[in-house]
Order: sequence, then C-alpha cells, then structure tokens
Amino acid sequence: MDGKSDKRIYTLSEENPYAAVIKLGVPLILGMFIMVLYNLVDTYFIGLTGDDYQLAAVNLSYPVMMVTVALANMVGTGASSLILMLDHLFGFTGMLWAQPVTELIMMCASTVLMLTVIRGHEKATSL
Repeated sequence: MDGKSDKRIYTLSEENPYAAVIKLGVPLILGMFIMVLYNLVDTYFIGLTGDDYQLAAVNLSYPVMMVTVALANMVGTGASSLILMLDHLFGFTGMLWAQPVTELIMMCASTVLMLTVIRGHEKATSL
C-alpha cells in the first residue's frame, strides 16, 4: 500500500472518531463550497448581461449538475464498497483486479444512466 492509503486507514482506525470525521470531511465540504461559489460567480456575470433567459438557463442547470455529482459520488462509494467486499469474501491479494472491476461498475452505471435518459427523452417526445 502507498503512504496515503496507510494514513487514511490509520486515521479511521486509530484516531478519535470526531477528529477523523473532521479531517476527512473538511475537504469534501470545501469541494462543495467551491461548486456553490462557481455557480454564484456564473450567476453574477451572466446577470450583468441583463438577459433573463441566460440567467434562467444557468439557474435551471445547477440542480442538474448537483444531481450528476451526487450520482457520481454514489457510484464511486458503491464501487469502493463492492471492491472491499470482494476483497474480504474471496481473499484476493493485491489490487490488480480492482481496476477491471471498477471499470465494469462504471460502464454499467454509465449504460444504465444513458438508457434512462434515452427512455425519458422518448417518453417526453411522445406526449
């Protein structure tokens, strides 16, 4: 294992849970704050144009972006949990098999998402 992974394992297993949550959660909170700040800056500069339609488009696309990020986090968390379960269930040694499993999970999730979007588009256009 690399040093970064060992540090995270130590943080989760040996340190005070409160300190571990703070240490691992603050970067996530900062990332979300930067996304909100990015949207605010976009809204400000597009608001300077005076075009209501452009401003509405930015405000309507923000929830879509947030849902996309949430789905990516969900798939990433699920994939890492699945890889960990496979590692413990079958006693795999080394992580050479983790990359193909992760790629398979991401391809399946992408396929399901694309089929869902296509199916929703077909239903919307048939109305």
